[in-house]
Amino acid sequence: MQPIPVVKITPINPEVEKYHKLWKDVPQYRNFAPGEGAVQQFLAAVRPKTGATAYDFGAGTGRGAVTLALLGRMNVRMTDFVGDVCLDPEVREMLTTQAQALSFQTLDLTRPFPEGMEVRDYGVCTDVLEHIQPERVEAAIRNMLSVAKACFFQIALVDDAFGAAIGAKLHLTVRPAQWWLDLI
Repeated sequence: MQPIPVVKITPINPEVEKYHKLWKDVPQYRNFAPGEGAVQQFLAAVRPKTGATAYDFGAGTGRGAVTLALLGRMNVRMTDFVGDVCLDPEVREMLTTQAQALSFQTLDLTRPFPEGMEVRDYGVCTDVLEHIQPERVEAAIRNMLSVAKACFFQIALVDDAFGAAIGAKLHLTVRPAQWWLDLI
């Protein structure tokens, strides 16, 4: 009798369930879209050329990516590890009506990216890294930098207030600014 081959199964990110619950069951979670507020700062600092390409790593509602596409005249690929359940319905619709400027990909920043993933001009990552487990943060940064020529990071340095809505902690890596600068 042949031995049964062992198949290594890598567990899914344990945080996925928490965010599925937030996006589906807690409508107030959509009220705050940090990426949307950071677009002006990104555009002023970077001044991307028309048609530049970007990843929105951890797109959430997608409003930040839409603003990047419109104001920055950029081609933006949104990514989020929970799938498109996080996107606002209007943004999800824009994936069809504005397909030349917007696309979406389910992507866990902490796990190896798909082979041959397109390298883009920029990565934009706002209010995401502090949501990642401390032992996985470095891998996430390394992965993003492997597919973006330059990355814009906006990271919260304090505990979250919203996790109480589901009885969970959302900001898993709360560190001082210098810690993040040293890591990046």
